[in-house]
Amino acid sequence: MLAQAEHVVLAFDVLCAHLGLTVTQVSRLSVKETAACPLFVTWNKGPKLRGCIGTLHCNGQLKTLHAALTDYSLTAALRDRRFSPIVAAELPHLCCTVSLLSSFELAATWDDWDVGTHGLIIEFSDPTGSQRTATFLPEICVHEQWDKKQVTLLT
Repeated sequence: MLAQAEHVVLAFDVLCAHLGLTVTQVSRLSVKETAACPLFVTWNKGPKLRGCIGTLHCNGQLKTLHAALTDYSLTAALRDRRFSPIVAAELPHLCCTVSLLSSFELAATWDDWDVGTHGLIIEFSDPTGSQRTATFLPEICVHEQWDKKQVTLLT
């Protein structure tokens, strides 16, 4: 499923409602009954990231896309530990992206993916031997102007 404008509207409406602003769209969206899927919600203020959190799994508590978007819209805006929580004064300057993920598959080789089409989950060992993962949504490489080799060098 591709993310639509209504998914972004829901994310903004949920955040606005949480911040005490009046909204009217939340109850009218058709995403209420759609089954949940892996997703990420990303908030940017201009070109700068303000929050990005999601899930690679459909967990049992969030059974609908509406519930998952509601939860992750607020989590990305308010609880991304890399940033201070978003405040109402920032709303006019925010851009939201909703990424609905599907069709996970194991790559045959390190370069068996297309920039801008596929996201990546890279598993690797850090210098201390600890196992790590890095997740790159499909739009990240395009936004950062990274090619395949640059992405692998980052990890």
